[in-house]
Amino acid sequence: MKKPFLIISTSTGLSAWETEFLHLAPSANLVVYKGKEDVRRRIRVLDFYNEDGGILFQILLSSSDSISEVYSYI
Repeated sequence: MKKPFLIISTSTGLSAWETEFLHLAPSANLVVYKGKEDVRRRIRVLDFYNEDGGILFQILLSSSDSISEVYSYI
């Protein structure tokens, strides 16, 4: 099993990281973990794991504000 990359940035820097990945690696499965609590919960439910419990994404972008929350779900 390959482990995903976790990139931690400031909240304002997430958009720049996302833009760069979409430009440089458009086929990478990228998840940007941001938004209000209900949005982040939907991201976790829909984009973190498949039915077998395998991680769906290759790259997870998160702000430093949300990183402790991310670690409890990965």
